Parts: sequence; C-alpha cells; structure tokens
Amino acid sequence: MANDIKIYKSRWIVPVSKHPLKDSYIIVSEDKIHSVVTELQEEYKDYEVVDLGNSVVFPAFVNTHIHLEHSSPVFVPTNFKEYLFKCYEEEREPDDIRKNTINENIKDVLGYGTIAVADFSSDGISVNPLIESELFARVFIEIKGFRRLQKDFILKRYKDIIDFLPVSKKVTCHFTPSSLALTNEELLRAIFYREKHIAMHFGFEECERQLLLNCNGLLKQYLLSVEDYDFDWKCPGKSPVNYMMENMLYTKHNLLVHCCDLTEEEIERLKELPEKINISIAPRVYDSLSIKPPDIHKLIENGFNICLGTESRVVNNDLDLRNEMIRCVTKFKVSYDNALKFATLNGAYAIGFHREVGSLEPGKVAKCLVIKNIDEEIDDPYKPIFNPDYKIEWLL
Repeated sequence: MANDIKIYKSRWIVPVSKHPLKDSYIIVSEDKIHSVVTELQEEYKDYEVVDLGNSVVFPAFVNTHIHLEHSSPVFVPTNFKEYLFKCYEEEREPDDIRKNTINENIKDVLGYGTIAVADFSSDGISVNPLIESELFARVFIEIKGFRRLQKDFILKRYKDIIDFLPVSKKVTCHFTPSSLALTNEELLRAIFYREKHIAMHFGFEECERQLLLNCNGLLKQYLLSVEDYDFDWKCPGKSPVNYMMENMLYTKHNLLVHCCDLTEEEIERLKELPEKINISIAPRVYDSLSIKPPDIHKLIENGFNICLGTESRVVNNDLDLRNEMIRCVTKFKVSYDNALKFATLNGAYAIGFHREVGSLEPGKVAKCLVIKNIDEEIDDPYKPIFNPDYKIEWLL
C-alpha cells in the first residue's frame, strides 16, 4: 500500500452514486479516491485515521452554466431584454477588465465548493486562468452571427482564436452556437459538424420561438439594434425544436441551457434524438427575470438529465451552486438527493467529466467537500448540505 494513504472518518459520507453511508471512511491515495467503506480492513491498521466527528462528506459541485467574464452590474436586469443588452456590454469590456473579473469569479466558485464548470465565453479569454486553477472546465466559445454571407469570415475568426488557445486534460475548448436564434443555419451546421461537445442557450424565452416562427419579436429587434440582422433571411416558420433537429448533427454531449419554453409535443420530439439530451437550469434566474421556469418534474419523467448552473453575475449576485440546489428544493419541490445529484453527478455527465468528478467513487479526484460540527440531533445527512447556516469546506 502506498505511503501517501490518507483516511478520514465521518459521521456521514454521501457518495451520490449510492445511498449515504453512516459512520464511514473515505480512503485517499495520490489525490484520488481509493475507496469509501463502512469498515476498515486489516491492511489499514497502521495508518492514522483523521476523525472528522459529526460531519458529512460529499462531492464538490459541477456548475454547468457560467459566464466567468461577466461582472455584477450596478443595475441588475429585471427582464430578458435588459439581460440581453447587459450581456452584450459585458462581452465588449476591455481584456484587462475581463481577465480581472474572470480571476475573481474563479476564486469565488472555488470558495463555493465547485470543482468543474462549463464556461460560456465570448472569445476563450478564460482558458488560461482556468488552466492555472484547480477547476476542470469545458470552455464553450459562443459563436454569434446571423448574417449568412459572413459565415466563412466568422468561422475563420473563431478558428484563429481557438487554434492559439492552450488545452489540457482538465480544460478543453469548443465552438458552440450562442443560441439558435442568434446563429444562421449554415453556421449552425458547421459548428455541429466540428464539435462533439455542444452547449447552447435554448428556449430561454418565447422570443426565440417568435423569431423562428414569425420573424418578429424581441430577438429581431435585438439583432437589428446590434446590426446583425440579415434582411435576406427567410423565416423558417418552425418551432425551435424542429429547427434545431433539422440543423443538428447529434454531437456526443448535448447540453441545452434553460428549456423554459417547451411544449409537450416538443419534449416528445427531443426524446427522438439518438444522443442523450442534458438540460442545465438556473432556478434563481427565472425569478430575477420574471421568466416562467421549466417543468423540472416533467423533464425528469421524460428521461432528460437535469443539471444546474448559476448563469451570469449580470443577473445572479453570486455564483454559489448551493443556492441553486436549495431553490430546487424550496420552490420546485425536488427531493434532497435529486437536487444534490443535479449539482454533482448529473452535471459531471453533462459536460463529460464523470470519470473525474461528480461522485465519491474509486479513481475519481479526491477533492471533495465537508460540513463539520453538525448538531447531534440531526440524523439526515442532506439537511446540513441544504442549510446555508452550515459552512462548506474543502476536505482536501
């Protein structure tokens, strides 16, 4: 047995991949989880055991929708229109300001107990800071371009960006459409052809449907105002789901963000896709922007993998995924175990880091979370996790 073995005993260990274990041990070797057991075998008798007392150990969080380059505005948007234009402004801030914001936000998400993120970036500026951090990350470079004749120019511009970005095993870069309604058909197909990881805003608000069905509404006004509308564009006259399915090449990891504006018929259509669909929700944002939230229980019943994100500081005053979990329980009546799974293992599967993080299983990264000094009368390991009065700490 290796000399660097570390053994921790906890009142509760919540692996997420299986039921919580009481009075159990987590054994760590070379920064990886060796095992999680209820009894120590003879081979461990000579190792020191760190007794964490009345505590609960559980996996670190996976934030599947974050905009690290966005800062908190003086005036927080209260509707989708204000949100759109504020994001547009944030992405045009000078590089030095955005880099400072990214570093601050990375520090914050680590402080909140996050181990992996899907960062939606305008130009990949977050890649270097992420590589230097402890986070696992998929950086989705959002491609926007509604005018068909600019497709080749746009692709070349972003290809030149991504070709010079460093990558590592824990931080990878991908092209992605920002949303169906902000990206022309030819550009959509080119992106889907290239990538095996796709993550895009989808069905956030009914204006996407209005544009694709009737060529009107808020998104048309937005495109006109930022001088990106194509006057030669022919309205497809299709719902967002049908439009996507006609232009999608079914990448391996498909992450749709929000999915608030979905009909029952469209849910059935999405189930026809040959690859699994992951849906990232941001519960607090829907209240902030007065948007009808997705029907989480219906999405679960229909087999979609639900995960969580914090969206952007433009509309959320923090990047704490724990608050999203709590909102799932208090507002949407999701069970404790499901809400925690949304924030950990489901998220890891959604962005393709399920072999590294998301649950406490042998071979996965040992960097996990602990809550200490739990009240003796509490005999449910989930209660302190969902009680913000209890402080979350890194175990390692």
